[in-house]
Amino acid sequence: MFMEAFYSRFPDIAAAETRTLHVLNDDRLPTGEYNFLEYFCNKRGCDCRRSHIAVTSPQANNEVLATISFGWESLEFYADWMSCSLSDPMVSDMKGPALLPMNKQSEYSEVLFDKFISVVLDDTYTERVKRHYRLFKDSLQRDSSTRGHRNRKDKRKAKRAIRKKNRKKR
Repeated sequence: MFMEAFYSRFPDIAAAETRTLHVLNDDRLPTGEYNFLEYFCNKRGCDCRRSHIAVTSPQANNEVLATISFGWESLEFYADWMSCSLSDPMVSDMKGPALLPMNKQSEYSEVLFDKFISVVLDDTYTERVKRHYRLFKDSLQRDSSTRGHRNRKDKRKAKRAIRKKNRKKR
């Protein structure tokens, strides 16, 4: 599974709707703005209904300061999706927000995770992430349905360019 940034497919929507936290006078976090960038699985046919949220800051050269997993469906959904029991520890890892220990974190990860839960994560944000997920997944579907046509067209274009180049050499 490869996670792709929402902004890579929908830059205008992402620019208008990315959640940004402005921090002032917080002894646990440097003053500045923190962007919560959404990433989704780009595997065709996967319907995991999760997002990875990369927290970046212009004040930190846009380096990833925290990576948060966010699954908005029920535990039952994830157990069914993974074909395992509700008691499997992996099921609880899929639901809700969690810091991803295998992904990039920083000294501010825990604080940013707390801010995500207490400030960023609300019903409006959750609905926005779900809408972005659906847009993203629909765009993957459109890509796969036109891919064969596009590849044939690209091959024909490449062959024409090669022929044209070869004619110039003669």
